[in-house]
Amino acid sequence: MTSSVEKALQLPEVLDVIAYWIPLFEFEFPSYHSSLCCEDYDEDSVHAYRPRYLLSCTLVSRLWNSCFTPHLYHYFIGTRLSHGFCISKHRSHGFQKNYHHVRRVLSQCNSIDFPFTTESMPRNLVGLHTHSFDCKTSPLLLLNQGSRLKHLYWRGTIGAELMNLPCLEKLELSNCCIDNTMLYRLLISCSGTLRELKVEELQGIDSRLPYYNGHGYTKIQ
Repeated sequence: MTSSVEKALQLPEVLDVIAYWIPLFEFEFPSYHSSLCCEDYDEDSVHAYRPRYLLSCTLVSRLWNSCFTPHLYHYFIGTRLSHGFCISKHRSHGFQKNYHHVRRVLSQCNSIDFPFTTESMPRNLVGLHTHSFDCKTSPLLLLNQGSRLKHLYWRGTIGAELMNLPCLEKLELSNCCIDNTMLYRLLISCSGTLRELKVEELQGIDSRLPYYNGHGYTKIQ
């Protein structure tokens, strides 16, 4: 006779909840929660991205594979070849096959080693964190214009790819060159949803414009 626990593990809804709470990140400090439910990527506290437990779950059965795979490919952490973090052929094929599951792309370097082809670029991102402007990140942002993108951290060149992001809830701009008109267009496009705005070292705008620095309003430097 099948036990109630065994029956529960045959329900996709139950497996989905289990997958949600399986740790993907290993933090330097054990007081931090290390599950997928961490909405923001904090590069100061995250020690490593190691989804090995989630990967093991996908090998249990076809049902488990179908339920756990979307969680396994939820994040893509970008690295660069010059530091020796080359993406293996097998892992690259996995991301190309499951690109439609990717929801957050996080860049840890100036030039991302993308495993995606032109045809397999993620198109349903909710978060994009770029370390600096890169020729590969601009098309990625263009493909996610007007979609569900909610969190954007952008450095470097600002162009047309940032002008149609109506769902943004959190926007961080750093080391960017932008004039008053373009900044207005960017902010007005997401004014209905934007909850948090952080700017640092912006150039090209009127320095008399104030911004909130966490303690009070001051001029943009």
